[in-house]
Order: sequence, then structure tokens, then C-alpha cells
Amino acid sequence: MRRASVSIAANIAEGTKRVSGKDKIRFNTIADGSLEEVKYCIILGYDLGYMSEGTGRLLMEQAREIGRMLFGFSKSIQQ
Repeated sequence: MRRASVSIAANIAEGTKRVSGKDKIRFNTIADGSLEEVKYCIILGYDLGYMSEGTGRLLMEQAREIGRMLFGFSKSIQQ
């Protein structure tokens, strides 16, 4: 989960240094894939009893918010 979380930020950072919009969007897409991996880890962590339902819901809502921000960032690059 930590590695996937770091990968989100790392891919966004790397994408911002790319010149073409197509490359920037590609790195955002990779970041989005890492975000989905984090969401899966949240579900798995809850299912295995590593976190309470409240913690799982909070983390999932935060992950969804990050997804919305990433989507908006990708849309702004396309324009």
C-alpha cells in the first residue's frame, strides 16, 4: 500500500516535467492505476481485519477525492 501510494505522487511529479500533453496524461494514467491499487489494498485490509469499517470508509473517501483531483488535473492538461 505504501509503495502504491508513493507511486501516485511520483508519477504525477514525473509527468509534470514532460513536455507533451500526451506524456503528461500517460503519467497521470499510471498514477490512476496506482490509486486503484491503493483502493484494493484498503478493501483487502478491511476484509482481513486490519482496520475498522470507519477507517476503511474514511480511507476510501480520501482515495476517491484524490481520484477526482487526478481526473480534473488530466482534463486541464487536455484543454
